[in-house]
Amino acid sequence: MAVPANPAGFRESVERAKRLLSLNSDRRRLNPTTMSASASEFKEPLSALLENAVPPVLFFDGECGLCNHSVRWLLDHDRERVLRFAPLQGVLASHRLTPLATDYREWSVALWEQDGVHVESDAALRAVACLGGFWRLARLFLIVPRVIRNGVYRFVARNRIRWFGRVDSCALLSAEDRARLLP
Repeated sequence: MAVPANPAGFRESVERAKRLLSLNSDRRRLNPTTMSASASEFKEPLSALLENAVPPVLFFDGECGLCNHSVRWLLDHDRERVLRFAPLQGVLASHRLTPLATDYREWSVALWEQDGVHVESDAALRAVACLGGFWRLARLFLIVPRVIRNGVYRFVARNRIRWFGRVDSCALLSAEDRARLLP
């Protein structure tokens, strides 16, 4: 996957998308599924975002309560604002994840970084490590054999809806955080 060479173009696209989002979400709750489903409303910014989206991007199940709480936690702890987020039900996920064979909707998370796309426990641990500082130590858990890590991950993933429920929309986000939520 090629990384775009024009981060300035990405920033312009994000600013245009923020303006459109602020017009359409004044005091309402944001719904990542609805945002991606109404792609025609954001036609020009979406095409620019798709062309200029740069990693790391965490793809999450936008309907899962655990996933939404996890994204909120990552947003709160990502002081450098490195991570961006996109729902698996969104346009960017269908654009970036389609060449890969695994059904990511079943496992709820994928992380697109410059060195490729990581899934399951690899994605979760690497996303936390992206926070920097003390959180980089999360990479130490990558030495645990993948079969063990993914076994635990899959157990939680299979039960996440039963334990944490579904959500129709995520909490109202600040303008800064909305800019990090990609379609």
